[in-house]
Amino acid sequence: MVGYKRIVNIQGLRTDALRLVIDDARVRPTVAFLGVYAEAE
Repeated sequence: MVGYKRIVNIQGLRTDALRLVIDDARVRPTVAFLGVYAEAE
């Protein structure tokens, strides 16, 4: 369950791709923005 402006911090994760999967919703989901930020080294 993801809430309004939720920030999820995942330590030590490296990836070449990201996929957003919405398995179930009461109404048609609308994603206005999905941000992924690199941590400063």
